[in-house]
Amino acid sequence: MAIHNYHSLLLDRHPRLLVVGHNEDQISELVSMFVQSQSHIGIIGDEFPFLANLSILENIVLGAMYRQNIPLEKASKPLEEPIRALGLERWMEQRKEKLDQQTMGLCQLLRCIACGNSVVVLPSPMVAMADTIIQATALLSPAPVVWIACSVNNASAYDNLGLPTFHLES
Repeated sequence: MAIHNYHSLLLDRHPRLLVVGHNEDQISELVSMFVQSQSHIGIIGDEFPFLANLSILENIVLGAMYRQNIPLEKASKPLEEPIRALGLERWMEQRKEKLDQQTMGLCQLLRCIACGNSVVVLPSPMVAMADTIIQATALLSPAPVVWIACSVNNASAYDNLGLPTFHLES
């Protein structure tokens, strides 16, 4: 099956899912397809770093401000409740250098929400990061769908998360 056909198949699955590819190249191709689709799927990871010269809040809403041509205040208004739910209020005026890895992951989750993403993909994350994001989404309403994408060689690292697994065909 072609990689672009997986999108709709995955959407029919559980809201938390481990997507396993045969190798890292297959996972990279899947993530690349999601990025190029410009759909409702956001990526949490190093592929889209925060800018050092902007505050965390500015980084989170930058995409929404650009796409919708709206000011910071209007773009950030819908995020007030998710920011509170995740306990991130004190970080919004900080720069990215002040954040630890887990907090940065939560801020990337907020960026996905700000951009209207109903699905977030974590390509080969650290297990602790995957767990943090899964727990965080349980605090949000509506809760985004979470897909952890990894190669078969790394899949066992995520066993403790108890996620249903979807294996990509070669």
